[in-house]
Amino acid sequence: MAGDAPANRKAELMAELHRSRQALSESIGGLRGDLDVGRHLRQSFTRSRTGWLTGAAVTGMVLSALPFLKKKKKKEPAFSLPFFSRRADPVQEKAKGGLLLAILGIVASLLKPVVTTFLTRKLATYATGLNGHRNGNGVEHEPYRTRR
Repeated sequence: MAGDAPANRKAELMAELHRSRQALSESIGGLRGDLDVGRHLRQSFTRSRTGWLTGAAVTGMVLSALPFLKKKKKKEPAFSLPFFSRRADPVQEKAKGGLLLAILGIVASLLKPVVTTFLTRKLATYATGLNGHRNGNGVEHEPYRTRR
């Protein structure tokens, strides 16, 4: 009888542990279901589609009516002389910008081979200097060694 008490106590503890693990598993499963926001939103939308669409339309109208989202229009003077105008004509400004871009494109296309050749020579000189060969000064360099 004395040997049965610890065995019974152990069996009771194992059964209680099994029940508590099952309860915990069920509560975690319920919690996961409660925290699934996407599923809740889909179910809510399918149950009350008109409410969601009406709310979206009203929200859109309210946001479009807010004054801070509107672009501010500059007031034009009632009368202005073309000679004394502070602002340049937007068409002329665009034409100047287009001409400048065209000139820059031509200059870039003419300089591309020169820049490519220059950079290739500089990189070749730098790479041979790192490999232990002669650099541009005719001085032999030690190869690069790492610490051990």
